[in-house]
Amino acid sequence: GGDFTLQSGDFYLANVNGSTNSVTVTVNGNAVLSGGIFRFANTQSTSGPGFFVLKGNLNLSGVAFTNGWLVTTSGFYFNGSSTQTITSSTALGNVGDRFYRATAGTNTFNEIYNGSVAQTTINGTGITPGTGWSAWPTSGNLINNVTINNSAGVSLSTSKEINGALTMTSGKLAIGANTLTLAGTVSSMSATNSLTGSSSSNLTISGTGSLGTLFFDQGTPGTSNNISAFTLNRKIGRAHV
Repeated sequence: GGDFTLQSGDFYLANVNGSTNSVTVTVNGNAVLSGGIFRFANTQSTSGPGFFVLKGNLNLSGVAFTNGWLVTTSGFYFNGSSTQTITSSTALGNVGDRFYRATAGTNTFNEIYNGSVAQTTINGTGITPGTGWSAWPTSGNLINNVTINNSAGVSLSTSKEINGALTMTSGKLAIGANTLTLAGTVSSMSATNSLTGSSSSNLTISGTGSLGTLFFDQGTPGTSNNISAFTLNRKIGRAHV
C-alpha cells in the first residue's frame, strides 16, 4: 500500500527453482533501492518471471542487479496515474531494457541520471511484455523531462524524444547511432555540459517556441561535434504589435 525500500541484503522477486509461475509485487507508493541486490528471478533457467509493478517513483542508488534479470518479461512495470520519475545513479546495464509502461496509461515520465560512473539510458527495447503493456517509450509525448547530472557522461542506448526540458546539470549526453528529438526546451548547456555527436548521430528539433542554446562537445573537433542528419521542424511564436 505504501513505499518499497531496499537498503541491503539480497531480494528475490521470484525464487522458485524449477517453477515457471510468475510473481508480481505491486507498489502503490514509491520504490527506493539504495543498496543490496535486486533480482527479478533466481536464475534465468530455473524460475519464472518477476513483475515489479510501480504506481509511484523509482529511485535507484547503490543497488546491484544480478543473476536472473533476463527471465522473459521480467522487469519494472509502470502504471501510475500521474507523471512518474525514474532517478538512477547506477549503471543499468542489462536491466536497462526491462522497463515497461501500461499501454492504456496516460501518465508521462521523467528521467534523471545522476551517477558518478558512465551510464546508459533506459532503452525501451526489451522483450515484448504481455497484453496491456508496452516497452519503454522512445518517441511520442510520453517522455517529459530528462536531467543529465553525471560528470562521467550518459549515452543514449536507443533513440529518444524529449517533450519537456532537457537539463544538462553536469556531464555530456552522447547521442551515438540514435536520433535525439527535442520537442521541448534545453537548459544549462555549456561547452562542458554538452551533446556529443558522431557521424551516425541524428538530431531533430520539433515542437513550438524557443528551444534554448545547444552546445556540442569540442573535445575532438570534426568527430565529437558531428551529426549525420539534422531536422528542424519547429514553429516559433510571433508577437503582434
